[in-house]
Amino acid sequence: MKKSLLFFLFVLIPSFAFSDEPIVVVKHENPARRETTYVINSHGCIIGWELERFYDGRGFGIGEKSKCDLPLDQQARFRGAILEKVIADTNNMQGMHNFVWGTLLRGDANDEYARRFTIAVSKLPQWDKKTGQLTGKAAKDISFFPNLINRENVFSELTALFSAHNLTLHAEDMEIVIVGNVDIPEAGITKQDKYPVDARLLFKVTKIAGK
Repeated sequence: MKKSLLFFLFVLIPSFAFSDEPIVVVKHENPARRETTYVINSHGCIIGWELERFYDGRGFGIGEKSKCDLPLDQQARFRGAILEKVIADTNNMQGMHNFVWGTLLRGDANDEYARRFTIAVSKLPQWDKKTGQLTGKAAKDISFFPNLINRENVFSELTALFSAHNLTLHAEDMEIVIVGNVDIPEAGITKQDKYPVDARLLFKVTKIAGK
């Protein structure tokens, strides 16, 4: 996803507090760029989705930008409000193709996903923690890490959210960005070993058959 109005909304929209009030989703259309942005800014938590329509007119993709230190289950409430708005605006997600999460490390509570991914990799017999690389056939399998994300349900809060709306979220493409030393003592991971600590991730979104 390229920079657009969503980047500036993160800066310009003041935060607001609410208790029992409905969650407010701020929507902005940019017809020239074929984009629609949806932003929630509450309790110091900013979550924005950018819907970008493909130029061939056959569908759209969504990318997220966020900065939020609320627990992941609370963030899911905000993401759910945006998802419901997108569903209403797109005839029940007609033409939806992918959801771009972007990098795992964001410097907020969402870094938990990077932590889960690192721990999942540490359990793999195909990972060489000394060289920081996959070994054997796995090294040439471009679907290896996306399959791991799906198998271990690393993004459990996000997959549950989409599933509740009869949508399947399936990790499809992943590019490792950073392999380095990380310390997660409770998982037996020490700074002497090398593990993937960040990556770019794209999900494929499909409707659950029969729903």
